[in-house]
Amino acid sequence: AGGQSSRLQWRWGLSPTATWMLAAAMAGVLAIPVPMSTLAPAKIVAKDPMIVSAPIDGVISEIPVLPNMVVSEGEVLFRYEDTTFRSEYQVAERNLDVAIAQYRRASQGSFVEAEQKADVPQLKAEVELRETERNYMYERLTKVEVKAEQAGLLLYTDKSDWIGKPVMVGQRIMELADPKRLEVRIDLPVEDAIVLREGALVALFLNANPFSSVPAKVSHASYHAEVLPNNMLAYRVTAQLEREASEFRIGWQGTAKIYGEQV
Repeated sequence: AGGQSSRLQWRWGLSPTATWMLAAAMAGVLAIPVPMSTLAPAKIVAKDPMIVSAPIDGVISEIPVLPNMVVSEGEVLFRYEDTTFRSEYQVAERNLDVAIAQYRRASQGSFVEAEQKADVPQLKAEVELRETERNYMYERLTKVEVKAEQAGLLLYTDKSDWIGKPVMVGQRIMELADPKRLEVRIDLPVEDAIVLREGALVALFLNANPFSSVPAKVSHASYHAEVLPNNMLAYRVTAQLEREASEFRIGWQGTAKIYGEQV
């Protein structure tokens, strides 16, 4: 035993007691809890933007405002091709005029002809139907110009993606965002997912300034993973910035380091 201790002391320059103390210290360091972390792509996005969707079915003919421009309330965002809408409204107007004329003729002659008197309720119902159709066509015609309901930064892909393309009612076309209200959207791949809680710390490294991190905190994480446009299966994580929004721009991308539970 004495020979073995001498060999250890000669090899490490430490006595057996010091060697065991060093080993115990290393084991203690390995037992210190540290937060689990993972990396995921991130992007600066608008917080609670107003969605501008298609109010009617039709074809977009014009978008007078470029993407990422600030618009004022009431400014026209896009227009539909209105030829069909105007024609259908004019036809509905003529049908209503005919129905009113027939109803009036039957009403005036009902005092002398019993057969015409019997047709009055039916003709009155026909007038109401034609009037409803006319009002519907008029309401649709008033929606060929879509205007901004509030001021904000207009976000959409590109004019060429929409002009001349048919859209369906309710389809998402644009967003109106407040440049002062931003947040971070993180796409956490399923294979790199860790257990996250509200308030988990995030270090955001933006491509615009990759040498410094931006602090943020997790505010929401989706329960189910979803397929992203790049066919990646990921959880959507939302984080709130810890700095003034004026330092950032919507669309900036980077990498987020998310800290999870202690391990």
